[in-house]
Amino acid sequence: MRQGGIESGALRPQRRLRILGKAGLPPFGGIGSFAPDRPRRGRSRPACGIASAFRDACGAGRIPWDGGMRMEIKGIDVSFAQGEIDWGAVKESGEAGFAIIRSSYGWNDDASKQIDRCFYKNVEGCERYGIPYGIYHYSYSMRLSGAEREAEYMLNAIKGLKPEYPIWFDIEDSAQISLGRELLTQIVETFCGRMSREGYYVGIYSYKEFLRNYLDMSRLPYDVWLAQWASSPTYQGDYAMWQYSCTGRIAGINGNVDLDISYKDYPAIIKEGGFNGWRPQSDARSLLEKAIVLQSEALDTLKSLRELI
Repeated sequence: MRQGGIESGALRPQRRLRILGKAGLPPFGGIGSFAPDRPRRGRSRPACGIASAFRDACGAGRIPWDGGMRMEIKGIDVSFAQGEIDWGAVKESGEAGFAIIRSSYGWNDDASKQIDRCFYKNVEGCERYGIPYGIYHYSYSMRLSGAEREAEYMLNAIKGLKPEYPIWFDIEDSAQISLGRELLTQIVETFCGRMSREGYYVGIYSYKEFLRNYLDMSRLPYDVWLAQWASSPTYQGDYAMWQYSCTGRIAGINGNVDLDISYKDYPAIIKEGGFNGWRPQSDARSLLEKAIVLQSEALDTLKSLRELI
Protein backbone atom coordinates (compact mmCIF):
# COMPACT_ATOMS: atom_id res chain seq x y z
CA MET A 1 0.00 0.00 0.00
CA ARG A 2 1.19 3.44 -0.69
CA GLN A 3 0.14 6.90 0.26
CA GLY A 4 1.64 10.08 -1.09
CA GLY A 5 3.76 12.78 0.39
CA ILE A 6 6.28 13.49 3.09
CA GLU A 7 5.25 13.51 6.73
CA SER A 8 7.01 15.42 9.47
CA GLY A 9 10.45 14.62 8.20
CA ALA A 10 9.67 10.97 7.63
CA LEU A 11 8.54 9.36 4.42
CA ARG A 12 4.99 8.05 4.70
CA PRO A 13 3.46 5.43 2.41
CA GLN A 14 2.92 6.64 -1.12
CA ARG A 15 1.19 4.85 -3.94
CA ARG A 16 3.06 4.06 -7.09
CA LEU A 17 0.05 4.87 -9.26
CA ARG A 18 -2.83 7.30 -8.89
CA ILE A 19 -5.36 6.22 -11.47
CA LEU A 20 -8.79 6.50 -9.97
CA GLY A 21 -10.12 9.98 -10.63
CA LYS A 22 -7.33 10.84 -13.04
CA ALA A 23 -8.69 8.28 -15.44
CA GLY A 24 -12.16 9.80 -15.22
CA LEU A 25 -13.67 6.80 -13.47
CA PRO A 26 -17.10 7.31 -11.85
CA PRO A 27 -16.96 8.14 -8.09
CA PHE A 28 -18.93 5.22 -6.70
CA GLY A 29 -18.78 1.45 -6.16
CA GLY A 30 -19.11 -1.33 -8.72
CA ILE A 31 -17.66 -0.64 -12.14
CA GLY A 32 -17.12 2.89 -10.95
CA SER A 33 -14.75 1.60 -8.30
CA PHE A 34 -12.80 -0.49 -10.77
CA ALA A 35 -9.07 0.06 -10.87
CA PRO A 36 -6.22 -1.90 -12.42
CA ASP A 37 -4.60 -4.66 -10.41
CA ARG A 38 -1.92 -2.36 -9.21
CA PRO A 39 0.72 -2.61 -6.50
CA ARG A 40 -0.22 -1.17 -3.18
CA ARG A 41 2.04 0.03 -0.46
CA GLY A 42 1.00 0.77 3.03
CA ARG A 43 -1.27 -1.38 5.06
CA SER A 44 -4.57 -1.35 6.67
CA ARG A 45 -4.62 -1.26 10.34
CA PRO A 46 -5.24 -4.14 12.67
CA ALA A 47 -8.50 -5.94 12.98
CA CYS A 48 -11.56 -5.13 14.96
CA GLY A 49 -14.03 -7.63 16.41
CA ILE A 50 -13.20 -7.35 20.10
CA ALA A 51 -10.96 -4.39 19.37
CA SER A 52 -12.53 -2.01 21.86
CA ALA A 53 -11.67 -4.31 24.75
CA PHE A 54 -8.05 -4.38 23.72
CA ARG A 55 -8.00 -0.67 22.98
CA ASP A 56 -8.89 -0.03 26.62
CA ALA A 57 -5.57 -1.59 27.58
CA CYS A 58 -3.64 1.04 25.64
CA GLY A 59 -3.07 4.69 26.33
CA ALA A 60 -3.24 7.27 23.57
CA GLY A 61 -0.39 6.83 21.16
CA ARG A 62 0.67 3.57 22.80
CA ILE A 63 0.81 0.08 21.48
CA PRO A 64 -0.68 -2.90 23.33
CA TRP A 65 1.33 -4.59 26.06
CA ASP A 66 1.22 -8.24 27.03
CA GLY A 67 1.55 -8.83 30.77
CA GLY A 68 3.55 -5.64 31.12
CA MET A 69 5.95 -6.63 28.35
CA ARG A 70 5.69 -5.46 24.78
CA MET A 71 5.20 -8.23 22.23
CA GLU A 72 6.80 -7.73 18.84
CA ILE A 73 6.20 -10.16 15.99
CA LYS A 74 7.79 -9.27 12.67
CA GLY A 75 5.89 -9.94 9.47
CA ILE A 76 5.30 -8.87 5.88
CA ASP A 77 2.39 -7.84 3.68
CA VAL A 78 2.14 -8.91 0.06
CA SER A 79 0.10 -8.64 -3.12
CA PHE A 80 0.57 -9.44 -6.80
CA ALA A 81 3.33 -6.81 -6.79
CA GLN A 82 5.71 -9.34 -5.19
CA GLY A 83 5.10 -11.83 -8.00
CA GLU A 84 5.75 -15.52 -7.42
CA ILE A 85 6.78 -16.01 -3.80
CA ASP A 86 8.83 -18.95 -2.55
CA TRP A 87 7.01 -19.39 0.74
CA GLY A 88 9.28 -22.23 1.77
CA ALA A 89 12.25 -19.87 1.62
CA VAL A 90 10.27 -17.20 3.46
CA LYS A 91 9.56 -19.69 6.24
CA GLU A 92 13.18 -20.84 6.45
CA SER A 93 14.41 -17.26 6.69
CA GLY A 94 12.75 -16.90 10.07
CA GLU A 95 12.07 -13.24 9.25
CA ALA A 96 8.32 -13.45 8.74
CA GLY A 97 6.25 -14.55 11.71
CA PHE A 98 3.11 -13.69 9.76
CA ALA A 99 1.94 -12.38 6.39
CA ILE A 100 -0.93 -10.11 5.45
CA ILE A 101 -2.20 -10.89 1.95
CA ARG A 102 -4.23 -8.70 -0.37
CA SER A 103 -7.43 -10.41 -1.40
CA SER A 104 -9.21 -7.80 -3.46
CA TYR A 105 -9.78 -4.15 -4.32
CA GLY A 106 -12.99 -2.23 -4.93
CA TRP A 107 -15.79 -4.44 -6.22
CA ASN A 108 -17.21 -5.67 -9.48
CA ASP A 109 -20.23 -7.62 -10.68
CA ASP A 110 -17.73 -10.17 -11.95
CA ALA A 111 -16.92 -12.21 -8.83
CA SER A 112 -13.28 -12.71 -9.82
CA LYS A 113 -12.37 -9.58 -11.76
CA GLN A 114 -10.98 -7.60 -8.83
CA ILE A 115 -9.44 -10.36 -6.77
CA ASP A 116 -5.68 -10.05 -6.47
CA ARG A 117 -4.28 -12.49 -9.01
CA CYS A 118 -1.81 -13.94 -6.50
CA PHE A 119 -4.22 -14.11 -3.56
CA TYR A 120 -5.12 -17.78 -3.50
CA LYS A 121 -1.60 -18.86 -4.39
CA ASN A 122 -0.21 -16.80 -1.51
CA VAL A 123 -2.79 -18.24 0.90
CA GLU A 124 -1.88 -21.75 -0.24
CA GLY A 125 1.81 -21.03 0.34
CA CYS A 126 1.24 -19.72 3.85
CA GLU A 127 -0.95 -22.66 4.79
CA ARG A 128 1.52 -25.17 3.32
CA TYR A 129 4.46 -23.82 5.31
CA GLY A 130 2.63 -22.90 8.49
CA ILE A 131 2.89 -19.12 8.24
CA PRO A 132 -0.04 -17.42 10.02
CA TYR A 133 -1.74 -14.94 7.71
CA GLY A 134 -4.29 -12.16 7.64
CA ILE A 135 -6.08 -10.61 4.67
CA TYR A 136 -6.68 -7.07 3.47
CA HIS A 137 -9.02 -5.38 1.01
CA TYR A 138 -8.12 -2.08 -0.68
CA SER A 139 -11.04 0.34 -0.78
CA TYR A 140 -12.17 2.69 -3.51
CA SER A 141 -15.56 3.36 -1.87
CA MET A 142 -16.97 6.82 -2.48
CA ARG A 143 -20.43 6.06 -1.10
CA LEU A 144 -21.91 3.87 1.64
CA SER A 145 -23.36 1.60 -1.02
CA GLY A 146 -19.85 1.06 -2.33
CA ALA A 147 -18.64 0.06 1.13
CA GLU A 148 -21.48 -2.45 1.37
CA ARG A 149 -20.59 -3.91 -2.00
CA GLU A 150 -16.90 -4.07 -1.12
CA ALA A 151 -17.66 -5.98 2.08
CA GLU A 152 -19.80 -8.44 0.13
CA TYR A 153 -17.09 -8.79 -2.49
CA MET A 154 -14.45 -9.58 0.11
CA LEU A 155 -16.72 -12.03 1.94
CA ASN A 156 -17.08 -14.00 -1.28
CA ALA A 157 -13.32 -13.87 -1.93
CA ILE A 158 -12.33 -15.22 1.51
CA LYS A 159 -15.16 -17.70 2.00
CA GLY A 160 -13.92 -20.93 3.58
CA LEU A 161 -10.58 -19.49 4.74
CA LYS A 162 -9.55 -19.33 8.39
CA PRO A 163 -6.94 -16.58 8.78
CA GLU A 164 -5.20 -16.31 12.13
CA TYR A 165 -4.61 -12.59 11.70
CA PRO A 166 -7.27 -9.92 11.20
CA ILE A 167 -9.22 -8.89 8.16
CA TRP A 168 -8.01 -5.40 7.27
CA PHE A 169 -9.89 -2.59 5.57
CA ASP A 170 -7.32 -0.53 3.69
CA ILE A 171 -8.68 2.98 3.33
CA GLU A 172 -6.16 5.52 2.10
CA ASP A 173 -6.86 6.40 -1.51
CA SER A 174 -6.28 10.06 -2.39
CA ALA A 175 -9.57 10.21 -4.30
CA GLN A 176 -11.44 9.57 -1.04
CA ILE A 177 -10.05 12.54 0.86
CA SER A 178 -12.53 14.94 -0.71
CA LEU A 179 -15.40 12.97 0.85
CA GLY A 180 -14.74 14.49 4.24
CA ARG A 181 -14.41 13.04 7.71
CA GLU A 182 -18.05 12.18 8.35
CA LEU A 183 -18.67 10.18 5.19
CA LEU A 184 -15.29 8.44 5.38
CA THR A 185 -16.01 7.42 8.96
CA GLN A 186 -19.39 6.05 7.88
CA ILE A 187 -17.73 4.11 5.06
CA VAL A 188 -15.41 2.44 7.57
CA GLU A 189 -18.32 1.76 9.94
CA THR A 190 -20.28 0.17 7.08
CA PHE A 191 -17.51 -2.13 5.85
CA CYS A 192 -16.09 -3.13 9.23
CA GLY A 193 -19.53 -3.50 10.78
CA ARG A 194 -20.58 -5.96 8.08
CA MET A 195 -17.40 -8.01 8.38
CA SER A 196 -17.65 -8.04 12.16
CA ARG A 197 -21.26 -9.23 12.06
CA GLU A 198 -20.10 -12.11 9.88
CA GLY A 199 -17.75 -13.21 12.67
CA TYR A 200 -14.49 -11.72 11.44
CA TYR A 201 -11.94 -9.90 13.53
CA VAL A 202 -11.60 -6.80 11.41
CA GLY A 203 -9.43 -3.71 11.58
CA ILE A 204 -8.41 -0.56 9.73
CA TYR A 205 -5.23 0.15 7.83
CA SER A 206 -4.17 3.65 6.89
CA TYR A 207 -1.43 6.22 7.30
CA LYS A 208 -0.99 8.76 10.08
CA GLU A 209 -2.52 11.84 8.46
CA PHE A 210 -5.52 9.94 7.12
CA LEU A 211 -6.25 8.43 10.52
CA ARG A 212 -5.82 11.77 12.27
CA ASN A 213 -7.55 14.11 9.82
CA TYR A 214 -10.11 12.09 7.86
CA LEU A 215 -11.54 9.55 10.31
CA ASP A 216 -13.34 10.03 13.62
CA MET A 217 -11.47 7.34 15.50
CA SER A 218 -13.64 7.78 18.60
CA ARG A 219 -16.44 6.07 16.63
CA LEU A 220 -14.32 3.23 15.29
CA PRO A 221 -13.71 0.51 17.92
CA TYR A 222 -11.26 -1.40 15.77
CA ASP A 223 -7.58 -2.19 15.97
CA VAL A 224 -5.36 0.05 13.87
CA TRP A 225 -2.64 -1.02 11.48
CA LEU A 226 -0.52 2.09 11.15
CA ALA A 227 1.43 2.79 7.97
CA GLN A 228 4.31 5.12 8.70
CA TRP A 229 7.68 4.51 7.10
CA ALA A 230 10.02 5.88 9.72
CA SER A 231 12.46 4.80 12.41
CA SER A 232 9.67 5.20 14.95
CA PRO A 233 5.96 6.07 14.64
CA THR A 234 4.66 9.47 15.69
CA TYR A 235 0.93 8.73 15.47
CA GLN A 236 -0.70 9.64 18.78
CA GLY A 237 -3.62 7.22 18.61
CA ASP A 238 -3.69 3.55 19.54
CA TYR A 239 -2.34 1.01 17.09
CA ALA A 240 -1.73 -2.73 17.27
CA MET A 241 0.34 -3.19 14.14
CA TRP A 242 2.88 -0.98 12.40
CA GLN A 243 4.06 -1.05 8.79
CA TYR A 244 7.48 0.55 9.08
CA SER A 245 9.11 -0.01 5.69
CA CYS A 246 8.29 -0.55 2.02
CA THR A 247 11.82 -1.53 1.02
CA GLY A 248 12.32 -4.72 2.99
CA ARG A 249 14.26 -7.63 1.52
CA ILE A 250 13.59 -11.22 2.49
CA ALA A 251 14.55 -14.62 1.13
CA GLY A 252 11.93 -16.05 -1.21
CA ILE A 253 10.76 -12.67 -2.53
CA ASN A 254 12.30 -10.90 -5.49
CA GLY A 255 12.47 -7.17 -4.89
CA ASN A 256 11.07 -5.05 -2.10
CA VAL A 257 8.37 -6.06 0.33
CA ASP A 258 6.51 -4.18 3.08
CA LEU A 259 7.71 -4.92 6.61
CA ASP A 260 5.43 -4.93 9.64
CA ILE A 261 5.42 -5.47 13.38
CA SER A 262 2.44 -6.88 15.27
CA TYR A 263 2.15 -6.04 18.95
CA LYS A 264 -0.59 -8.59 19.67
CA ASP A 265 -0.74 -12.36 19.68
CA TYR A 266 -3.48 -12.41 17.07
CA PRO A 267 -3.55 -16.19 16.53
CA ALA A 268 -4.33 -16.68 20.23
CA ILE A 269 -6.87 -13.83 20.32
CA ILE A 270 -8.67 -14.96 17.18
CA LYS A 271 -8.77 -18.67 18.01
CA GLU A 272 -9.75 -18.13 21.62
CA GLY A 273 -12.48 -15.72 20.58
CA GLY A 274 -13.79 -17.91 17.79
CA PHE A 275 -13.26 -15.34 15.04
CA ASN A 276 -12.50 -15.88 11.34
CA GLY A 277 -14.12 -19.28 11.19
CA TRP A 278 -12.32 -20.72 14.21
CA ARG A 279 -14.31 -22.52 16.87
CA PRO A 280 -13.85 -20.87 20.28
CA GLN A 281 -11.22 -22.78 22.22
CA SER A 282 -13.55 -23.00 25.20
CA ASP A 283 -16.02 -24.86 22.97
CA ALA A 284 -13.24 -27.08 21.67
CA ARG A 285 -12.17 -27.93 25.21
CA SER A 286 -15.76 -28.71 26.12
CA LEU A 287 -16.11 -31.02 23.13
CA LEU A 288 -12.84 -32.74 24.03
CA GLU A 289 -13.98 -33.27 27.60
CA LYS A 290 -17.28 -34.72 26.37
CA ALA A 291 -15.42 -36.99 23.96
CA ILE A 292 -13.22 -38.27 26.78
CA VAL A 293 -16.28 -38.98 28.94
CA LEU A 294 -18.02 -40.80 26.08
CA GLN A 295 -14.89 -42.80 25.37
CA SER A 296 -14.64 -43.79 29.02
CA GLU A 297 -18.31 -44.81 29.10
CA ALA A 298 -17.86 -46.83 25.92
CA LEU A 299 -14.88 -48.68 27.41
CA ASP A 300 -16.86 -49.44 30.56
CA THR A 301 -19.74 -50.78 28.48
CA LEU A 302 -17.38 -52.90 26.42
CA LYS A 303 -15.81 -54.29 29.60
CA SER A 304 -19.25 -55.20 31.00
CA LEU A 305 -20.19 -56.97 27.78
CA ARG A 306 -17.00 -59.00 27.86
CA GLU A 307 -17.74 -60.05 31.42
CA LEU A 308 -21.20 -61.23 30.39
CA ILE A 309 -19.76 -63.26 27.52
